[in-house]
Amino acid sequence: MRAAFWGFAIVCAMAAAASPLSAEEASNTGAVGVQPASYISPSYTAPSKRLDPEIALQKINAFRAASGLPALVLDPALTQAASAHAADLAARDAISHYGADGSTPVTRVASTGYDAIVTGENVATGQRHFDEVLDGWIDSESHRKTLLAPTVIHAGLALVYNPKASSRTFWTMVVAEPF
Repeated sequence: MRAAFWGFAIVCAMAAAASPLSAEEASNTGAVGVQPASYISPSYTAPSKRLDPEIALQKINAFRAASGLPALVLDPALTQAASAHAADLAARDAISHYGADGSTPVTRVASTGYDAIVTGENVATGQRHFDEVLDGWIDSESHRKTLLAPTVIHAGLALVYNPKASSRTFWTMVVAEPF
């Protein structure tokens, strides 16, 4: 299993919306299953198959608070954009800020109806738990900039688990500042 991080610099939302995955496609990833039977080390921890966005956001907000920044609030439109992109990455077993359809973080957010002046995205693959993801994002300068973007107020978080993919876990965080 590989673990990877990919950071997207905060960008201004000026592009027209593209058509990302539909909500049905984003929620129906076919990612149901268990680990294959094989030797598992006693220290092995199975990867997360679910993400509690409230708990994840509390951890992000604690990091932001330590830098004197206000807490982010979960936004359904940004969660939809994050979920669609995580599902796309899982289906392709890829890590990228570009969707299979050519969409970008800006166009995915715009396609949900969220009118953003600033959009940012962090993605990660292969981590077993959100704490590993957050630690990696904090340790990476570009990801940390997204976490600590001072003007963003909303966030969306998603995890898609695909047992057939080499990375298995596909994490996406989208942040934005509305117009």
